[in-house]
Amino acid sequence: VNILFVEYPLDQILSVFFDAHALFNLALVGTEISNSVSIGMVNKAMRYSALCNKQFKMGEISSLMQVDCFRLSLLPKNFNSIIFIIYCLIFAIVFMASTVSYAFLAGFGVLIIMSIMNLFISRITGRYQKEIAQATDNRMKITN
Repeated sequence: VNILFVEYPLDQILSVFFDAHALFNLALVGTEISNSVSIGMVNKAMRYSALCNKQFKMGEISSLMQVDCFRLSLLPKNFNSIIFIIYCLIFAIVFMASTVSYAFLAGFGVLIIMSIMNLFISRITGRYQKEIAQATDNRMKITN
């Protein structure tokens, strides 16, 4: 019985430590990807004169680069979440099917309906994010 009281808190402490370490490493990979892309874009932009480029000003290029690099920095964390969600869904479906037999279809139906609702909500949110990005780009054009 004493081992249970020692082992469980130790397990929780190690779990928190390793989860935090994994998230740190994913954030580090995202930052390295973002930095590599931004360095490459700056090197490419420095080859051309800012006066020669009639389509984009340097401020527009830096604004676009900042948004793209931020999205790239989130890629490892989001990819990890996608894989984790797939495993959780598979486990939940198999567990429900083995535990409650055919009655799990109701829960599975709710899962599908909520997924469809989430899809519509994320599309609406994506539309708002595009509008915010355009407003930010317009603001950056004015300041440059």
